[in-house]
Amino acid sequence: MYVELTKDSEAINENADCAVKALANALMIDYDHAHSLCEHYGREFGRRMCFGSFQSLLESQNFERVAKNPVRTVGKREVRYTLRTIASKYPKGRFIIFVSGHFLPLIDGIIDDWSDGTAKRVKEVWKLID
Repeated sequence: MYVELTKDSEAINENADCAVKALANALMIDYDHAHSLCEHYGREFGRRMCFGSFQSLLESQNFERVAKNPVRTVGKREVRYTLRTIASKYPKGRFIIFVSGHFLPLIDGIIDDWSDGTAKRVKEVWKLID
C-alpha cells in the first residue's frame, strides 16, 4: 500500500506526509481521506504534522497508546526496540509506530514503509482498538 500512497502523494506534490500515509494504511482508507483528517487536526500542506496533533487524531480514530519507549531483554540488559525488532512484539493487529520525526504503519507484523529494517528506535506504539 505504501507504493500506492506515495503515488497519490506525488500526484499533488505533497511531502513530509508520513502521518497521512501511516494513517491511511492503518485505517485502510484512501490517501485523500487521511489527508483531510490530518488537515482537520492542524496539518498544513507540505509540512510535518506535530506529534500532539497527531496524537489527538489517533485518539479520535480509536487508537490507544500501548507502549512508550518499549524495551526488551537481551542477555542481562534492557534495550529499546527498533524497527528491525518491533514486529516480533506485535505480530497481529493494526498499529502506528512513532520514531524520531517519523510515523509508520505496522500491520500484522509487517512494516509497509521506506524505513522498514532500519535501526531507528521506537518511541511510541499506538494500536487500533476494534
